Amino acid sequence: MSSMPDTSQLPIRNELLAALPGDVLAQLRPHLRRASLVFEQEVHGIGNPVDSVYFPESGLVSLTADTGDNGWVEVGLTGREGMVGVSALLNPDAVAVHRALVQIAGTALRVDAVTLRRQMDQQPALRDRCLRYSQFLMVQTSQAAACNARHELPERLARWLLMTRDRVDSDEVPMTQEFLSYMLGVRRAGPGRGVGDRERAAGAGADPAVTRAHDHPGPRGPGEGGVQLLPDHRGQPAAHHGLGSEYVWNLGTG
Repeated sequence: MSSMPDTSQLPIRNELLAALPGDVLAQLRPHLRRASLVFEQEVHGIGNPVDSVYFPESGLVSLTADTGDNGWVEVGLTGREGMVGVSALLNPDAVAVHRALVQIAGTALRVDAVTLRRQMDQQPALRDRCLRYSQFLMVQTSQAAACNARHELPERLARWLLMTRDRVDSDEVPMTQEFLSYMLGVRRAGPGRGVGDRERAAGAGADPAVTRAHDHPGPRGPGEGGVQLLPDHRGQPAAHHGLGSEYVWNLGTG
């Protein structure tokens, strides 16, 4: 993962950092370095020390769990709303228990974990923001486990599409069926059928390298089709496409 020039004179596009008070961000800026996020590259590998924290500005990073049968399944997703490497905030000797894998290429702001912990000790606003996001990610991970256990593939696919759509600002997601099946923990044909059904219903052709999300009408009420709106890491309900937005949506029939 290659490093880019320092960020002292560049705008901050990560929403978590951009929301910090100006004086707090000014103290952190000298320690930030831009890094490229390359498709399918490991940011943190299972069992390796988490010695850097990444704040994505574009692209997506998946947290994937080892299923124990030479397979993987996605349990968390981070874009420009958050950070990758939260375990390093809580444990100075943290090692990765999930693999952090670049799902969509982009860039991130990287900071040494020791430096970030020192800055958190000195800056309560930074500590509060980072810990709120840590809590948000734990809720997202537990919700993913519930969704994977309770819902069939079409519902799980819909949830993934909407989470991704909120983070890439587009109805078109650059994702092959092969990699999508890898994220959902199913054989390759499964996601293709789910995507194909929704493409035919929308009257659109399917591009094998692009997945499309159609008709995002907004969240329904509690109990209607498995919708749940999670709070974001500011401690507020997450609005559509807001900071830390998170929709869990059942787009099945009925």
